Amino acid sequence: MMRKFSVFSSPSPSPSHQRKFKFHIFLSFCGDTRTGFTDHLYSALIKKGIETFRDEESLEKGEELTPELLRAIRESWASIIVFSEGYASSRWCLKELAEIIKQRKERGLGVYPIFYDVDPSHLRNQTNKVGEAFKNHETNKKSSKEEMQNWRRALQDVTQIIGWDKKYQHEAKFLGDIVEEISKSISKEYPAESLSLLPSKGIMPSKSAELAGGQIMEALKDDGVNIIGLWGMGGVGKTTLVKEVGRQAKESKLFGEVVIVTVSQNPNIGKLQKEIAESLKLTLSNTTDVGRREQLCAALLQKGESILIILDDLWKKLDLKAVGIPVDEHHHKGCKILLTTRSQQVCSLMGSGQVVRLDVLDKDEAWQLFISCAELDDHITPFEILKVANEIVEECKGLPIALSALGKVLKNAEPNKWREAIRSLKSSKWPKFQSVSEYDNNAYKCLKVSYDFLSHEETKKCFLLCSLYPEDYPIPVEELVRHAWGLELFQDMKSIQEARHAVYAVVDELKACSLLSGDGQEKLVKMHDKVHDVALWIGFQKENHFVIKSESSGAKWVKMHDMVRDVALWIGSQKENHFVIKSESSGTKEWPTIENSEHFTAISFMACKQIGIPEGLQYPALESLSFRAGVWERDGKETTGVSAEGIKSLKVLNLLSMKGYFLWNNAIQFLTNLRSLRVENCRLHNYGISSLQNLKKLEILSFSGSDIEFLRNEVGLLKSLRLLDYSRCFGLNTFDPNFVIGRLSQLEELYLGKSRFQSLVAKNARCLEVLNKLPRLTILVLEVGDSKHVPKDFVFPKLQNYSIGIGDDTDEIYPSRPYLKIKKTDSLHAFQNLFEVVEVLELHSIENCQSLVDARNSQHVPVPVTFSNLSVLKIEGMDCFRELCNGPPPTGFLKKLETLEITRCGSLKSVFPASVTKNLEQLKSVKIFACDMLEQIIEEMQVSDGAMLSANTHLLPNLETLTIGDCAKLECLIDTRKQHLPAMEFLMSNLEVLELTGMTNLKFLFNGECPNPKGFLQKLQTLEIRGCSSMTCLFPLSFAHILLQLKKLVIEDCHMLKRLVMEEDIFIEMLSISDNHPRPTCLQELEQVEIRRCSKLEYVFPSSLGGDDLLPRLTHLELEDLNELKQVIAPGQGRDGNDVCLQLPLSLKTIKLSGFPKLTVSWTPLDGGMHLNKSRIQQQLTK
Repeated sequence: MMRKFSVFSSPSPSPSHQRKFKFHIFLSFCGDTRTGFTDHLYSALIKKGIETFRDEESLEKGEELTPELLRAIRESWASIIVFSEGYASSRWCLKELAEIIKQRKERGLGVYPIFYDVDPSHLRNQTNKVGEAFKNHETNKKSSKEEMQNWRRALQDVTQIIGWDKKYQHEAKFLGDIVEEISKSISKEYPAESLSLLPSKGIMPSKSAELAGGQIMEALKDDGVNIIGLWGMGGVGKTTLVKEVGRQAKESKLFGEVVIVTVSQNPNIGKLQKEIAESLKLTLSNTTDVGRREQLCAALLQKGESILIILDDLWKKLDLKAVGIPVDEHHHKGCKILLTTRSQQVCSLMGSGQVVRLDVLDKDEAWQLFISCAELDDHITPFEILKVANEIVEECKGLPIALSALGKVLKNAEPNKWREAIRSLKSSKWPKFQSVSEYDNNAYKCLKVSYDFLSHEETKKCFLLCSLYPEDYPIPVEELVRHAWGLELFQDMKSIQEARHAVYAVVDELKACSLLSGDGQEKLVKMHDKVHDVALWIGFQKENHFVIKSESSGAKWVKMHDMVRDVALWIGSQKENHFVIKSESSGTKEWPTIENSEHFTAISFMACKQIGIPEGLQYPALESLSFRAGVWERDGKETTGVSAEGIKSLKVLNLLSMKGYFLWNNAIQFLTNLRSLRVENCRLHNYGISSLQNLKKLEILSFSGSDIEFLRNEVGLLKSLRLLDYSRCFGLNTFDPNFVIGRLSQLEELYLGKSRFQSLVAKNARCLEVLNKLPRLTILVLEVGDSKHVPKDFVFPKLQNYSIGIGDDTDEIYPSRPYLKIKKTDSLHAFQNLFEVVEVLELHSIENCQSLVDARNSQHVPVPVTFSNLSVLKIEGMDCFRELCNGPPPTGFLKKLETLEITRCGSLKSVFPASVTKNLEQLKSVKIFACDMLEQIIEEMQVSDGAMLSANTHLLPNLETLTIGDCAKLECLIDTRKQHLPAMEFLMSNLEVLELTGMTNLKFLFNGECPNPKGFLQKLQTLEIRGCSSMTCLFPLSFAHILLQLKKLVIEDCHMLKRLVMEEDIFIEMLSISDNHPRPTCLQELEQVEIRRCSKLEYVFPSSLGGDDLLPRLTHLELEDLNELKQVIAPGQGRDGNDVCLQLPLSLKTIKLSGFPKLTVSWTPLDGGMHLNKSRIQQQLTK
């Protein structure tokens, strides 16, 4: 009977025409793990988009491996071997293993061993159950001695490879780490593969994306192509693809800078100019579009490095010259344009030298994306659900945004909900517009059903609120919070802070359902334009009745995809919503004529110039009215202002970045149902806000960024007020705190950041006493110019979040956690009550402060203060500061600290006292700059200190980044001769990035005896050293062998450096090669080496680093201005006394060499690998 095999071929992360292997992974395992660990591993690999071969039979053992299995091993890039207790008992498994090791030696097959509940030493030495298995093989006599010896050698070889040991690990995390590492390795082996997005991001790698990505990358390398156009229908993944192309292009150094801007349907030239300039760190001082155009064009032409400008979402031809992008016959060769559009014609109109199409997913790709998003499993999910899921996928027509949205909203749904979803899809009445394609209509229909299946009404309402913003507009979540509170969407919430948490949860849900997208910042989201259109349609229905009249504008915030926006617009237009959203490109000045206006509940105008606001607005059901970034003007007739007679039901009024506010000045007093009034970034001139005392229901009042000069006492009569925001009111200079703020007994949140409140405090210190007496205040943002104005009872016991700057402006206007910044004070006593809850603390120029906690004399902060909630600590300009803690630290001291930055502290000798280091289990990032007396990173441990730490104690176990600069006295980063060695065995075991700059006295990175290689710097990936002029070598050879994960090495301006690695005679002798003791791996993961201006460097790598496997993953080598460089690899001898033959790693793709007057031996890329002799090298150097 022929054996059956199953190959799950998920869409590959790499173009199939570029990859020479059919499968990424060949999975070798024994039957005892099939239904458990191996099955879970296989599913996880597939979900990650990794093509995996697995034998689907029950592994009946035959005499020989079948041709299918042998071919599968040969056609795989790598093999994962799951070693279990029963693995060595299986002759079949051992035969697979022998073939895998053979392929590794012959062609470099990647091998990833997993030791699942089996000790690697038992496999290596064939002891315990492994030994028993081999005795049984000998007894059975089914295998020859030669074959069994081959198995033994294979087991010995494979246990020399770095793998994963499940011991003491949770299976879920164990699996996740494995799959993530495999995925990273595949991406690096095939750079083009990373052009595709992973299922976890909602976009499945596809043949179309692979082909399009490959074509774009080739065009980017072609000097004859300056403009590349990518076209495809909305929601197919164009933006995602070009972002990944941009990342790859910069990472591979095709371009020095990559800029991406969104153009949208109604291009705003000034906005595009500003965003391009900001991305390139350019300053455009001119205030006109023409002036900025000339400045930007000149700056782009003068840029010394190549630039890729990505113009996303073009709807028509864009005049690049008007923007300031050089495109004529003298086009700057270093500047290329990559654009995305839904229209192939736009690509032609833009003069694209290469036009690329991105198509929808095929059936298999669509299925894999959907089941990934819905978290279905072909083997486990009930057939009834899989059947319905297949029908849903058919309805989505291969469109990623529809598949992702529906899959995620149906995740974990009951069968009846699945049945209802397919019924809704098939019976949906989405309007068929003549100008909309069938694909778009299907996408809209799917997105509408996704909306219908949102779990809560509050979620649906917040979704519709997002449609009130223009296409591609960044949506601040804080604005959603205030809008939602004004509309009473969260009636069960007792405070605005509770509602804020609820809104963030809703936003997370919408993002998880692909109905909103993040914009790189936690507090901002976006809506896809297709989703936006659907939202507007929903809002326009009778139950919503939204009106939105808008033009695009804005910055980089969270967004709604344009197709999602289309859906939101449609939903909003339905009768149950009554939203009306008008997107105007003409900048019309007339108030829109709307039928059935008596039903509409929300109207939004964005970037519109309005003349002739009707005096008798008649919208009796209107609850929300928003104007943003526009101008009101008189119509020259009878208009003297706005009448509130027809909008008395209004609950939310937003007047944002508007000119001509005076038209509203008298009307506001009659809007007695207002709950939220925001007059932000408005030019009020001499028009104050009058007659607010009538707004008895007002709970949110904000003048943030407006040029208001004084606060009327009547604000204090707003007894219901919960939130008052005067942040960035730079002109504010007069108000009576007792009358304006002291009477607001319900006030929960007060924002006074970056205003002139601190000058008022200087005049009247009672301002702070008034704030301290507000009974419900939980969020406070303020600045106090001088600590002497801070009262002794500066307590604020109920504050949950705050941002307080003493002696300086605060950096967080809308804080999400307790933040305290103190500058130029002679004592910290006044703030001790805040120290126990503060999470971000910045101390600048505190006089006579020698330590954060002084446990000996309590001079500064009493001993009980532990800073137990502190997450970020920044200390700067404190010349007397010596240490974090003087004496034994209090219990819990800095136990949650994640980020530490110390700058210009001239008395600091060590960063971490020995007694404190053991507490810093959460520390992730450390930056130390300009501390002239710094001698040690970790204070030298005494025997008594070491006694407190067992040999297995992990010091700084979560530290990921360590950056040190301009610390002139530091000679060695880690000196094990001065430390208590047992406590050093597990030091910085998760450190990934180490950067050292301007350390003029630094001689070694590491010195002394090498600690435990499994616990010391075992995950270091990036090492960058610049301006360390006393360093003669980086570290001893013994340390080089523990840097198992080092990928990037950059060294610049180290003028005394002669060797990267110092060879130790004892260690070299230990590394002597023999058949029984293979050479340990060294720098096996190193991919990128850049060395510049190291005038005394003679050799880059010592010959003792390795033999034929020297630097197998090195892809980029850049050497520049190395005056004394003689050879890249130091000369060495083999056992026969002859010169060692140097071989160029097959992985090397980029070599940049310049400035070597004494170079006698170099590497030059030849066919395949290469073996060079001196005469050939000299010939090539003289060419």
